[in-house]
Amino acid sequence: FGASPRIMMAISSAFSAVLSGAGFYLGVQGTKRYQRIERLKSYLSAIGNKEYCNVSELCEKIGKSSKTVVKDLEYMIRKNWFKQGHLDQQKTCLMLTDQMYTQYRQIEQQRALEQKEAKEQAEKDLYHYREQLTETLKVYNELQREYENSTGPKQTTVYRKLIGINQTIRNIEKQIDKATFIIDGAG
Repeated sequence: FGASPRIMMAISSAFSAVLSGAGFYLGVQGTKRYQRIERLKSYLSAIGNKEYCNVSELCEKIGKSSKTVVKDLEYMIRKNWFKQGHLDQQKTCLMLTDQMYTQYRQIEQQRALEQKEAKEQAEKDLYHYREQLTETLKVYNELQREYENSTGPKQTTVYRKLIGINQTIRNIEKQIDKATFIIDGAG
């Protein structure tokens, strides 16, 4: 081959380093896979025969953080280790059958529809309450002028009406706040 011993030694060292690096990499990957398979066994043990399980329950039973458990479950679902596995949108529940996931999606769609309807109703209510408030404020302003221009028993009667209207205004404002709360999505 005719190469100097130094070149042969360098090639041999480089080849050894590559093989060592590859061996180390494969060892690490094998260990990670083994650990993940062991966690899969723990998950399956914790789940038992249930069709769904809360992620928090799995975290508690195997002693890992939610972030780790979710990452594991997403990997295992992607790799088909859970044949019909699904996580909910919030990543708080593992569903193990397509039937359970279908039920979950139907419930979520129903909840979204109900929220949409509640928001639409709240918008209608808000419009009504604002109209009611405008009319009540007109009456209040008229009574305020009448109060300022009256004396004696008539002034006392008008004053009582002002107090009643003031309470009505506060009730309408509460209804407006409630409708706004629903519309903003917090309710």
